[in-house]
Amino acid sequence: SLSPTSSPNDVPTLSPTLSPTQNPTLGPTQTPTDAPTISPTLSPTLSPTLSPLSSLTRKPTRRPTDAPTLSPSLVPTLSPTLDPSRSPTLSPVLSPTLNPTLSPTLAPTLSPTLTPTVSPTEPPTIDIQIAVQDGIQMEMRGIDSMNANEVFEFEKQTGEYYAYYHNDFVDDDAVFGFEAVVTVTNRDSAAGTLLVTFSTRMRYFTTDLGINYQDLVANPFQARSDRTFYVNAYLQADGEFEDLESVSSVTLSSS
Repeated sequence: SLSPTSSPNDVPTLSPTLSPTQNPTLGPTQTPTDAPTISPTLSPTLSPTLSPLSSLTRKPTRRPTDAPTLSPSLVPTLSPTLDPSRSPTLSPVLSPTLNPTLSPTLAPTLSPTLTPTVSPTEPPTIDIQIAVQDGIQMEMRGIDSMNANEVFEFEKQTGEYYAYYHNDFVDDDAVFGFEAVVTVTNRDSAAGTLLVTFSTRMRYFTTDLGINYQDLVANPFQARSDRTFYVNAYLQADGEFEDLESVSSVTLSSS
């Protein structure tokens, strides 16, 4: 309804669904332009009495605390695939050079240096040596002669002593498989002694080609204890040479 003093031209232009009575703050003589100006930043909840007409002219606003909810796809840090350089450790395939152990083909030059070209367990070269030493002389004290049987025993027992000395007695792996054949070539007697001259043909295996075979002939008779063992354990083992007291070291003449 209109005031009696109002003219039809004074009726404000309203939405078809709105009437002046819906705005309790406007008087019958007020025009829509007299409506209070509402700040766009005000929350609609601060003024529950605003008319629907004023809400039509107000821009929609958000409270400062109403932060926009972003889609997870808009945040680059949430997906490591958007910027792989920021997090290279998320996927080892992004930077294969950071961890060369992931692929054995990344460092092919490391393998050859790990295996030596020569195995440390490879056995040394073994050579077989054959030598003959003539003119070996030994003085036998306590006897001045030697019969045929004693000559045979002397040759046999002296050859066996050579083999025992080099294969079992001496702690030396450079010579092994030693064999010797002894042959008496001369006997000279004088004042209760017998000077025996013999030759030795030897064959042996060695890993040291620098060994002098003449040392192999002389060394078994260098020490007194070795000579005593030779007399007791070999020459007199079968009841021969009962009167033999001792033997001298051997001397080598030029062959």
